[in-house]
Amino acid sequence: MRLQTLIQLREETTKNSKKNPFERVEELLSLERESFSAAFTGWQKQAIPQLERVETRLLKWPLEDAAWKQICGAVAKIYKRGQRGLAKTINDPEPENFHAWRKRVKDLWYQLRILQPLNRVVLTEMAHDEEVLGELLGREHDLDFLWARLEKENSDEALRDELAQLQKLIRKRGKRLRTNALELGRRFYAEPAKAFAKRISIFVAKRT
Repeated sequence: MRLQTLIQLREETTKNSKKNPFERVEELLSLERESFSAAFTGWQKQAIPQLERVETRLLKWPLEDAAWKQICGAVAKIYKRGQRGLAKTINDPEPENFHAWRKRVKDLWYQLRILQPLNRVVLTEMAHDEEVLGELLGREHDLDFLWARLEKENSDEALRDELAQLQKLIRKRGKRLRTNALELGRRFYAEPAKAFAKRISIFVAKRT
């Protein structure tokens, strides 16, 4: 993930230039990825039985008695959590708050994707806005995650110039992502949670 974030950042920065300004840092992260991949060889085989157990549990969920009122109430609950996450992030814009808010954003995005057949036009647009918000927060988190690792290499003289350039770039890009995320978040979470759920219930009423 760190290497992918660095490559994306480098490509956005250098455009068509063939010169790699972060060659040594990229080499460091490439070696780390190779070591990680080697250490987790065969993880797919270990994951299969775990996924099968999850599938068995999901098939046992009692969905037959679920009422639309309960479903819309669950949507309102998750929307409210997103509002709280936004408010907390605005009051205290620390990386951990942006990351926690992102989780609530993704929860609502998953719900809206499931409910899209109720109204393809409106709910698809709502889901898209939430997806964009999640991507902004995700990229901001990836940059923070990358710098948290690279900051440990500040004592390495061979990486000093590249790290200094990267730090400035990450701070600038991260600030822009946070600003855009907060702006979109304010718009998306502007209405009361009950009003948001009521819009969903209207779509349900038209289908039943």
